Amino acid sequence: MKTSHVAKNEINRQFRSYAPRKALLTDITYIFYRDGVCYLSPILDVCTHEVLAYRLSDNFRVDFVLYMVNAMCSKYGAELDNSTIVHSDQGCHYTSNAFIQKLKDASFVQSMSRKGNCWDNAPQESFFGHTKDEIASLIAGCATYEQVQAVVADWMDYYNKDRCQWDLEKLSPREYYCYRQTGAYPLKPGISKNRNYRALPRPPRFNASYFREGSEKDSASCTAFGNPARRSCRSSALHYPSAFNRPRRLISLSAVFRYGRFCAY
Repeated sequence: MKTSHVAKNEINRQFRSYAPRKALLTDITYIFYRDGVCYLSPILDVCTHEVLAYRLSDNFRVDFVLYMVNAMCSKYGAELDNSTIVHSDQGCHYTSNAFIQKLKDASFVQSMSRKGNCWDNAPQESFFGHTKDEIASLIAGCATYEQVQAVVADWMDYYNKDRCQWDLEKLSPREYYCYRQTGAYPLKPGISKNRNYRALPRPPRFNASYFREGSEKDSASCTAFGNPARRSCRSSALHYPSAFNRPRRLISLSAVFRYGRFCAY
């Protein structure tokens, strides 16, 4: 049930001032596919850009947002504490009694954007934009909700473990978190000075499939940190056309092959 509760804007757009697991962003977006619409709710670490949990739902009830929080606490509870901020907009899900109580039970600090101000949750909105841009052709081929689930599950796995970002020292979100925790940088020093891009290896591609047997890894562990073959176990039972056969939209300083990796942020 929606209430008139509005939490203080604790983050106040200071997105770069938080350590890993100290500020989390969440929101809901629509995903339209061939025969319907579903709703995606992720929760994002503002420091590492890592998706800590997400839920896809074929209805707009508050339950799927609560399941997302439960999934995050189950997987990352040891890394979160009573100083962790969960930031959202003022949507009906986040002002509901159930969501407010869920955050209180987990000892999280609730934070909200100002009314109608998407800039107060800008990294989350940016994540939605990149996600939809890069899976658009795959979603267009989906006729059922289950097919959308498979595409989104593969994308989230790819995004966290392989999608390098300029703002994360040219690392993926999972690698960057491990780098912040261990201090061990996985890429070879000095390679960025090599401008002979043709000699550099091709970046990993997002390859959606319905079946992902054996691809699950313990994301709370950094044991596979820096392993160049870390996605070799992905199944390829049924492929959608790759969203990356088209030219990429480069955002930051015409980001190109540097450090032997692709950086698209």
